[in-house]
Amino acid sequence: MRSTRRGAWPRLLLTTMCVGLPAVAALVGCTVSVSVHSVDDNQYKTTWTSGWEATINDAVPWNSTGSTTGVCDKGGKKQGCFDTDQKVTPDLQSLLDGLAVAKVPSDFSEATTTLRQAITLNIQGLKDRDAAIAGNDDTLFSQGADELARASRLFALGYSQFPDYDRPTPPPFGGEGHQSS
Repeated sequence: MRSTRRGAWPRLLLTTMCVGLPAVAALVGCTVSVSVHSVDDNQYKTTWTSGWEATINDAVPWNSTGSTTGVCDKGGKKQGCFDTDQKVTPDLQSLLDGLAVAKVPSDFSEATTTLRQAITLNIQGLKDRDAAIAGNDDTLFSQGADELARASRLFALGYSQFPDYDRPTPPPFGGEGHQSS
């Protein structure tokens, strides 16, 4: 048996060459081969974790708490919203760039494609929102808000496409309840 497991979930392939009772199988020369196929997902998960931890840390001002309004929420501060977007945008770009060069395990392919679309759309939404804040443009602000809402749905969809047994952590923006708008 060959194992190349490096911190990943092993995939087991068992092949039998004949069927029957064990004694009969031994008499006719039945063979069994077992091979373990593993996916080295360490690089991907390291890129994922470091990218999301930086993003989540810089996005804290977006979040409402029991005593404060998120900076981009109604009643929040435009400058705080703009400043937070300016910190988060390069974090997301760095994550996107890192995922572009990380080896993507085949089980992560569909999720990664969807999440790359979500990150790209989220970056565009943040840029449009910031341009709207700088130019006092309500139409562009609405466009940015729409892009961020669509990105949020794509983040949820993409994260759900990872195998249940092997999702990278943390989830995008720390999981449910996070708003970038």
